[in-house]
This record gives sequence, structure tokens and C-alpha cells, in this order.
Amino acid sequence: MNAYVALVYGIQYLSFYSIPYIFRHRGWPPQTASLPFLSMLLGIASAALSVSIFYAKWLQPRYLARGKVLPEDRLPPIIVGSILLPLGLFWMAWSSSTHWIAQVIPIFFFGAGIMLVFAVSVVYIIDIYLPLSASALAANTAIRSAVGAGLPLAAPKMYDNLGIGWATTLLGFLTVLLIPAPLIFYRYGDRLRKSSKFAIS
Repeated sequence: MNAYVALVYGIQYLSFYSIPYIFRHRGWPPQTASLPFLSMLLGIASAALSVSIFYAKWLQPRYLARGKVLPEDRLPPIIVGSILLPLGLFWMAWSSSTHWIAQVIPIFFFGAGIMLVFAVSVVYIIDIYLPLSASALAANTAIRSAVGAGLPLAAPKMYDNLGIGWATTLLGFLTVLLIPAPLIFYRYGDRLRKSSKFAIS
């Protein structure tokens, strides 16, 4: 999960370079080329609202019925986000030759995917290592911050050498590789927690 969060965090920071780069290549001036971030903002806000509804409609009934919430109960939003994230990246990658709105729309899904994966993963990690959650989050923060600082440094050469389509597709493939992670945790999370001397069981 730390690897997944670190990758998402790095791609998010890389997007601060790649999105203006993509729209500058459409001939937009630098100020206007940053406006598509509004689509990302809408995606993040929509995902946050969706998570709130999910907690009210899915988690709360489970808590009331069982008297507790299992960490795996939090994973469905991450599963949805793991699909939205590569969807947004692949769509953004190969819509450069179409109308600009076709490249702004996938940024919404990209932002929603980032929010669903990142925010819920952090809470999931806290639930797993509840007595040691501060240490678990410290490890998570260190790993994701290193990737978040390093990955954007590769963005200029990556986009110049591979072009918009393949550079963004490469990021999409990386996120596709990690789609099974939340599914595995959802199916086998209880067994994995029981095999750890640090996680709650």
C-alpha cells in the first residue's frame, strides 16, 4: 500500500508539470494552460463527497451491526480509484489531437482517482496499525515524499523524449500494475494482518 500511495503521490506532483505542458503544446499561453487544474479540483471534490456518502451508507451500517469496522471495509473506494486513475491518464494521453474539452474531462477522473486512492489508503493504514499508526504513517510519509520529490524531476526529459502520448501512457501502465493491490487486500487482508506481529487482527 505504501508503494501504491507513493506512486500516486509522485504522479500527482508530476502532473503539476505535465498538465500545463500538455496544454501549452496546444498553443495555450502559460496562464491559460493551468486552468485545466480546475477539472482536477472538481474530481477531487467529487471523490471527497463520494467517500463521505460511502462512509455513511456502507461503513456506518457495518459498524452498527458488528460493533466494529474492519480495515478492509474501507477498500471499495480505493478499488474504484485504481480504475479511474489509469482511465484518466490513458484518455489524457491520446486526446491531444481532439477538441481541448476531450483532454480536460479525463483530468476530472484523474483527480478523483488520486483522491480515492490517496486519502482512503492513509486511513486504511491507520486502521491496520492502530497502536503503531504514528510510526506507520511516518514510514508512509517518508516513502511517498521521496517519490513525490524525485519523480517530477524526470518529467521534463520524459515528456520531451517520449512525447505527450507515450509519457502519459507510461504513467498509466504503472498505475495499471498496481490495480490488483486493493483487490488482494480486500480478499486476503484479514489473513495478512493475522500473519503480522504489528498489525491488528
